[in-house]
Amino acid sequence: MFKINNAPVTLLELERFAAAVADEIDDREMDPQQVPLILAVDDGDDAQILSSRAPSHPATLSQVDQLLATRRRMIALVGTTGWSPADEVPVTPAWVLIAVGRGGGPAFVVVRRVAEDEQWTIIPVAQLPWFALSTAAGLRAAIEYGTPLRLKQATATQLFRRPDECPDPPFDERGEL
Repeated sequence: MFKINNAPVTLLELERFAAAVADEIDDREMDPQQVPLILAVDDGDDAQILSSRAPSHPATLSQVDQLLATRRRMIALVGTTGWSPADEVPVTPAWVLIAVGRGGGPAFVVVRRVAEDEQWTIIPVAQLPWFALSTAAGLRAAIEYGTPLRLKQATATQLFRRPDECPDPPFDERGEL
């Protein structure tokens, strides 16, 4: 029997989901200094959002597991990074929202500088740095295969480069990106 939850997520659905999460961040005027991690999952027609001041705290990890215990069609992770819209513009703190959906479609990524921007900017997949590609892969594995979501913090400068700039990304102690 066909169920809507088994249908691949369309790009339009993923864009709408990401926009709803971004709007919620903007409406709540979330501060990345206070809330460095936001995880959102689809919940029917709405998004269920978990925000955390302590991303690696066991209580947060338990809440993440609870969110992912139910089969989901879409998931987004929002964190902070440094970003600049152009080479001649200084890098400043920014939100980055990485969303994926079931069915293998490409990730949808938007970014917004915290203090300077009022709108979110779409980042094409070909322009994504290693950390965003790795995050998208981890999110997809979580919703497609039930793989536990590992929350890590990117520190190696190579992770902030695109594959065309740095073909060999750094790996962690487990041999993972």
